[in-house]
Amino acid sequence: MLFAKAEEYEAYPPEEKANVKHHLQEIIVVLIKGMISDQLAFVGIAKNFITIADLKEIRRRRIGRGRIGGKAAGMLLAYKILQRALAEGEIELAHPVTIPDSYYIGSDVFYEFHEFNQLHDYHNQKYKTREEIERNIPGRSKLSPAGVSRTM
Repeated sequence: MLFAKAEEYEAYPPEEKANVKHHLQEIIVVLIKGMISDQLAFVGIAKNFITIADLKEIRRRRIGRGRIGGKAAGMLLAYKILQRALAEGEIELAHPVTIPDSYYIGSDVFYEFHEFNQLHDYHNQKYKTREEIERNIPGRSKLSPAGVSRTM
């Protein structure tokens, strides 16, 4: 429904489109929050660069539901910023920048994969020190300070 309304607004003649610009921006923000990121700093920038066409392409290439990953979101936003700067003559690049043909994994698929493979205990390892990780995984090999593998 949001995509249909946004496309309707985008099809308006310029004078009518100016009157609904804020509605179109609101739809883009809602879709960015639902499909890409709800982090305010990201949304605050992305709403000025990501279009309904971009969001439709993400939806078309998304596997599953939920938000796409942060790296994919960052790459897409950086690309959009570069493309606008190039179009407006603000920068010149020696070589063209392209994004590889991509598909996006929705967060639900990511979490299902973790659950199916019983990886949920390892999901938040990045918040632990190396010692905590090694202490909580018995029987795993660990690296000595010199980088040589040894058994615990």
